[in-house]
Amino acid sequence: MKRALIIIVLFAPAIGLGWLTINPQADRSIQVPILHFYVVTFITFSAAVISAMLVNALGLQTHARHVLAAAAFAVIGSIFFSHGITTPNALIQHNHPAVEWSAWLTLFGSALLFALASMDGPQGAPAWLSVRGIISSTVLGVAIYCAIIAFAPHWLDALDDLALPWHKTAIFLSSLLLWVVAAVRLWRIWVVTRSRVDGVLTFVAVWLAIATVSMHRYPVWKLSWWLYHLVLLAAFLIVVYILIAEYEQVRRFRLIHYYLGTSLILTTLLALSASALFTRFSYDRLVSQVESSARDITNNLAQSLASDFPDINDADDLRTLSNHPELHALVTLRVSSFPIENILVYDLSGEVIYASAPEWIGVKVENRSAFAQALEGMTPVVVRPPHDTSASYTAKSTVHIIETFAPIRPAGTANNQPVGVISLLQAAPRLQQTIISARGTGLATAAVTMGLLFLALLSVVRRADRIITTRTEELSKAYSDLSDLSARLKTYSEWLLGRHLLDRAIANPDALSLVRQERTILFMDIRNFTHWSEAHPPEEVVAMLNAYYDTIGSILTTHGAIKSKFSADEAMSVFASADQAVKAALALRDKIGTLLLQHGLGAGIGLHTGPLVEGLLGSTEVKFYDVIGDTVNTAKRIEGAAAEREVLLSEAVRQSLSSDVLLGPPRQITAKGKEEPVTVYALC
Repeated sequence: MKRALIIIVLFAPAIGLGWLTINPQADRSIQVPILHFYVVTFITFSAAVISAMLVNALGLQTHARHVLAAAAFAVIGSIFFSHGITTPNALIQHNHPAVEWSAWLTLFGSALLFALASMDGPQGAPAWLSVRGIISSTVLGVAIYCAIIAFAPHWLDALDDLALPWHKTAIFLSSLLLWVVAAVRLWRIWVVTRSRVDGVLTFVAVWLAIATVSMHRYPVWKLSWWLYHLVLLAAFLIVVYILIAEYEQVRRFRLIHYYLGTSLILTTLLALSASALFTRFSYDRLVSQVESSARDITNNLAQSLASDFPDINDADDLRTLSNHPELHALVTLRVSSFPIENILVYDLSGEVIYASAPEWIGVKVENRSAFAQALEGMTPVVVRPPHDTSASYTAKSTVHIIETFAPIRPAGTANNQPVGVISLLQAAPRLQQTIISARGTGLATAAVTMGLLFLALLSVVRRADRIITTRTEELSKAYSDLSDLSARLKTYSEWLLGRHLLDRAIANPDALSLVRQERTILFMDIRNFTHWSEAHPPEEVVAMLNAYYDTIGSILTTHGAIKSKFSADEAMSVFASADQAVKAALALRDKIGTLLLQHGLGAGIGLHTGPLVEGLLGSTEVKFYDVIGDTVNTAKRIEGAAAEREVLLSEAVRQSLSSDVLLGPPRQITAKGKEEPVTVYALC
């Protein structure tokens, strides 16, 4: 199920494109150049800023393919930004060659970077693959292209004239091939690395190969053409998300970086929004003036027509209007000082009975709503944008068309019922030019204003960033010092309490309180140590004792000693059970015996089980962990009776053992302070 879902998502753009291909009626045309300008300009600028910040944050220490993938989206944002800026009738009135070239080079340039990124395999990038060199060359190439767009667009026109359509086909096939190569190589890398970033890049390469087909092989403004815009956006968002999630250095907070990115994007958004509002305000005001002028001209012409031909009293009389030989000359005279492109006179049924362009005679009215309003006595004005011209008029250039309808009343008297409708169609070339100028003015004004505010705040943010960075470094150092101190304190505490007791105390502060327990105590002491130490240098004595302590500590920890204590050549340890203590005693006898034998020494070991009090003892200022009770004293006396390499345990220990242990015969020892002899057993 999961694999099927992945395959569906992978080829979803291709499925959508295929469906629109086999269902052409569904592939509707959505011609919204101004929306295209605003949306594409904002998104591509944001993508360029975010991708550039990603490249900077990733640095040169991460995988080359991931850095180059981020750089590819910076290229997409940068070049496609010019595609949005040069949208016809947005900021420029003519068709700019960059509209097509930017779209072509967006996918070609990013495909080239993805193909280079795929050269960085699981074993690393080849020696010739210099990320720094590739990015520098890319920045230079984008800068040169932008300079050509701004200052020498005729070069692109010349290339079109020279190589059309072969250059477009070559760019299409090259881009498609590069995307396929990148997808295959990235998939092979993912098979080895199983990295989610490599998997996403494989997906994106497939998607953008499909986007290449959508852009090059489908008509402009169709849904199938819009598809590649959506694919570019989805691919960008997914790559940004996965890189942020994968790399900690991208998520690391730096105020200056966040400010730069956020401010640039917000500045662009506000500038475009201000441009749209200013354009709408200017457009509404200008259209209001144009509508008023057009309404006056049409009403005057309708009244003049009715006055000049007083024999027109009803609809039938109007139908004979075209028979008047002087009509055309009169109409021409009336509108000679106005930019009228076509004049149509409709009868009550909406059929053209007179037209300044004779081929329109007999044609039915197209705008029924406006025609009906005119018959009701109103003078509606319809302003048609350049991409929505009337069927009765084909503009000579990209201009707005003003279509006005006015009623024709007998004798031009307002009280008479309309007998027909006159319609004037006039071009408004200055309207489009004024709108473009207003859009550019609004955009420039807002951009400069927000840019100055951005620069003013930049110094403040930069200072704040330095303060935050300094404080962060200080806190990081303080935390490091605190961690080191904590580690040292833990080490000292383990030395004093032992790891077992320390863990108990951390988990439960009352764990070290004085409490009565049944424990097994083990004592061990080196025989004749005082005599031996007198005959050896103190350095040798200390070295031997350290080795002695290390060996004892390792064995006691392994066998679960609760607490151990050393005093010169003597060692004492507390165990929760007799079984643990006996196993530890056997290990001590073997390993300590071997160690001491090298120095001509040996140790005796004694064990006893019984009740005692354990916990923290001492004054208010100084405390230490210890065990107190006769059990401790008895264990010490038993150890004192043991010979070298001998382990003696009491009857209480023997009875506490859960398993059979090989013991020697019982014997009685006299323990200091004890009235009765103590029964002990030698551990075999």
